[in-house]
Amino acid sequence: EALLSNRGGGQGGTTGGYDDGTTVIKGVAAGLRGYDALLVSIANDAKVNEGAGLPPSRGGSLVAQGVYTRIRRRLDARDARSKPSTAQYNTCLAALALVSPEDIASDLCMKHMRSLLDNMRRRGVSANASTLNAALAVCSRHRVGHEALEVIDTMQQRGVAPNAVSYTRAAAAFRPRPRAELRSNFASYADGSEYGALPYGADPDDHASIDRSRSVAVERLKGLATSIMMRASNGPAGKSGDGLRAAMADTIAVVVEVLIENEAFEEAGTVAKRMLHQKGPPPHPSLVRVGMVAAALDPARSPVESVGEFVRGVEAVAESAKDGLLSDAAMCKAFNSMLEILLDAERPEVAIALVDHHVLRPNPSAGTGTTDADSDSDSDASNPSNARPVDVEVVPNAHSYNLAIRAYADFGDCYEALSVLETMRTRDVAPNKDTHEVTMSVIRQRDEEELEVQSSGAVGFGYEK
Repeated sequence: EALLSNRGGGQGGTTGGYDDGTTVIKGVAAGLRGYDALLVSIANDAKVNEGAGLPPSRGGSLVAQGVYTRIRRRLDARDARSKPSTAQYNTCLAALALVSPEDIASDLCMKHMRSLLDNMRRRGVSANASTLNAALAVCSRHRVGHEALEVIDTMQQRGVAPNAVSYTRAAAAFRPRPRAELRSNFASYADGSEYGALPYGADPDDHASIDRSRSVAVERLKGLATSIMMRASNGPAGKSGDGLRAAMADTIAVVVEVLIENEAFEEAGTVAKRMLHQKGPPPHPSLVRVGMVAAALDPARSPVESVGEFVRGVEAVAESAKDGLLSDAAMCKAFNSMLEILLDAERPEVAIALVDHHVLRPNPSAGTGTTDADSDSDSDASNPSNARPVDVEVVPNAHSYNLAIRAYADFGDCYEALSVLETMRTRDVAPNKDTHEVTMSVIRQRDEEELEVQSSGAVGFGYEK
């Protein structure tokens, strides 16, 4: 920890403040516990960067590469009389999983991983769940899904069964790779839209190759989802079985997310619905959230119709389970999370269709159906005094209205965005700090647009800007 906190390189260095891998490793104790602690620190540092929207530190990758190289040399140098341990291989794989594709090309990294696992097998070193999950972390980091499935099959043949972590990492390995990791020559559809990310193995300049690779990824993800559901349904009875099924529901939520990222919206919705109707505990909030996103983005149907049907299905399942997990507060939180994902994905037109129906729609027969939200917490929707609006599955809170303002602003309709404030006032929904911030942002955006129009008009008449 002292080593990683001493960022003498400064923020401008190529290693993000870490020393280079060779120098760092010379100062680390040879024991595996020292290496493991170092890798945990690098992984935690990467999580902090991810939370701040930053890429993992280049320095952390170089340090992990140094750990991998040092342990790998020791493993390869051991003679037949000194059998290495499972822990040494696990640490070596964990280090490899933290090396950036910028430092080791994905194909070469997969070769290193396969070599390690083969070396383990040949030398009679037993593998365990940590071995499997460390290998899958390598596949996930480099987004090589077919390798992840092969690792699971190989480990099952060796008697190592995958768990929820294994399936989650295998699903994450199918995430499309950013174009920056491929080429700078962007391929475009005929309508001018660009592929922001591509599945592994796709040629960035060949649309047919991209479509084929995506289809293969989607089919493999569907097969993975089936395996996960079978594992969940065959679990033991009682609390232990319920815990397993809850963990697998979280894993299915990741599968649905990755299907959405691969633009397989219909398939994502189908997988989410299948898991919702599995026997066991009621629907998990994470699964509800991604299922709603998949329904909203399904191009074959309108967002309102598709999401409404999905939500009614969720409520029916929850009612049959007689569980309060999907209360008004929980459903409102899932709805708001869906809007945030849609806006982050730059789909404000879909978000607008949903907020118009679920948040802003006039409803004279059932009262306001709103909440007096002093904060931005989704828990405000649980106020029992709020009547559920007719034909609206979600009771909105202040955060819902804030997202409605943002949706219209992102769509470029600043005046409609500001009109949401009047709706909040008439429905006695108290604004909060975030309401003020998003409103001021819209006002600045509106004034800038008006100034630009006035300036262009003045230039048209021959005047200076």
